[in-house]
Amino acid sequence: MTVEPLSTLLGRSNIESLKYVREIVGSQANRERLAHGYWIDALLTGQSAYAVQQVILRACKDDSNRAELTELLRWAESDTVFQRTIEELSCVYSEPPVRTVRSGQTKFDQLAEDVQLDAVMTVANQRFNAHCALWIAPRVRHGEMIVDVITPACFSVVWPEDDPTYVAALVFDLPKPLKPDPDAPVYRIVARDATYWVNEKFELVHADENVLGELPGVLVTAAPPSATGWILPPRPNHDLCQADAAASFHRLMGLRESLTVKKQVAIAGDMSSAVFGQTQASAKELILPEGVVASVLDRGVDAMQYLQLAESVGNAAASNRGVSSELRRQAPVDSGWAMQLRRLPLLERRRLQVSTFRRAETHLARLMSRVADLTGLERYAFNPDAFAIEFGALQAPVDEMTELQTFELARRLGLTDTVQELAKKAQISDDEAAHDIATHAEREAARLAMLQGLARRDLNGGPTIGDSSNVGQAGAPVIASNSNGVSK
Repeated sequence: MTVEPLSTLLGRSNIESLKYVREIVGSQANRERLAHGYWIDALLTGQSAYAVQQVILRACKDDSNRAELTELLRWAESDTVFQRTIEELSCVYSEPPVRTVRSGQTKFDQLAEDVQLDAVMTVANQRFNAHCALWIAPRVRHGEMIVDVITPACFSVVWPEDDPTYVAALVFDLPKPLKPDPDAPVYRIVARDATYWVNEKFELVHADENVLGELPGVLVTAAPPSATGWILPPRPNHDLCQADAAASFHRLMGLRESLTVKKQVAIAGDMSSAVFGQTQASAKELILPEGVVASVLDRGVDAMQYLQLAESVGNAAASNRGVSSELRRQAPVDSGWAMQLRRLPLLERRRLQVSTFRRAETHLARLMSRVADLTGLERYAFNPDAFAIEFGALQAPVDEMTELQTFELARRLGLTDTVQELAKKAQISDDEAAHDIATHAEREAARLAMLQGLARRDLNGGPTIGDSSNVGQAGAPVIASNSNGVSK
């Protein structure tokens, strides 16, 4: 395989290439994209306080109002619209998939178990729906393989000047050292030929050869960059982010109205002769001079209008993604069919995601096989040429009797068998399921043999049917027969 170095791909010298990379990373558009990615990562963990604070600074002109709302920011994250919607959309791995390879299936299963591939890809599914792009890369750490899932908030993409849809390299941010060091590497540039470590001025610190001869990861996108015109979307799910901030702000306004005093006593008249030191308790009488009138002024605002507005904003944003308001509220349903109808828009979106993640997992399996070969991890050696993945279908909630009847019909039609059904239901391997079925059969055979032994013992040593000689004996059962010899 012929690998073009980064300088050749960019059509510049090594120094000019690093300057070009610095221009892309430091551009205004890239900084705005990274900031939006940070915002999404915060919303994925339910941290919407910073965005709400920005709304407060823009919406409230009075300093006292800003201070009151800022004090209540910690309660602004009670119902995150963004996180809830993304969790509903990320249903590709709700049912564990079945992965098969041409040879080395046992080693591949062990690799998938060690790296916790199902859990990793579940997180990847959520972050992909949030960012609409993702970087998944296998690597070896202390003799063990792991799979990194990195969002676009942590890296930038470099492309040739004449082709903005081709990935020439990726630039990852590195943790900054505790002590300032101008020569310490700050960025890691990953290209097909090598990995370059550069400092804050994008001066080369050192470089390592990339023995893979290709990008050491999978850049997952919903569509090819040649179709969309960009590699990474500039502001993915921007409307959902804004809806989360707006809904949290209105809930915060409703909380403040519910905590502040809504009613105020207004006194009109000459209070010069009033008695001082009277209590403000409502249970005590208030003595006022003659001609003085006290009235109650209601200055409150109905807090429900803020809560209803927050709910409306959240429902509208989630509905644009196929998540109904009933699904957000977890409203009760009458049947499993009603639940299926409610989730039908999500199932349509899931079909699109399945094709994306099938391509990603096929590429990832090939990379993991090459990494295992190059690093000498023989326990993970497998052939990825015929890698296939079967995503589990989402099951409608049904009662146990209906589930057993459906399984019996499918087995009669030759669509499944007992081993496959038990393995899928218990989430175990086919060998373990076959062993459990054999154990159940042995136990059932032993139980039947025991019952047959008890029946033979009763027939041989017990009373004879039709014999009345034992009638009246203490502890003996009475077994009688009619004139035809039939016991009753």
